[in-house]
Amino acid sequence: MSKLGIRIVLGLTLGLGTALTPVASNGTAMADSAVKAKKPDMQRMADHLRQHVKYPATRKQILDACADTDEFSAGEKAWAAAHLPQGTYASPDEVLKALGK
Repeated sequence: MSKLGIRIVLGLTLGLGTALTPVASNGTAMADSAVKAKKPDMQRMADHLRQHVKYPATRKQILDACADTDEFSAGEKAWAAAHLPQGTYASPDEVLKALGK
């Protein structure tokens, strides 16, 4: 293969790798060792939202309340972060509805 051919293949490979890099919701590239999101048990989620979150609560406040607990795995926390839209929620039921329960 010629030097030009090698450069083309290398350029395409590098470009494709960049195009396939997962991107987090905040626009930053995610590491290959990113946590695999896993839907939590929604009854456990409902109990947590009722007991540990003061309402009204923003998305950030809700996710912070989940982050500070060992009740959920890193994958479950990642799932909640990926599925909870921005907003302010008046009750646990609003949060659960937004999560698609």
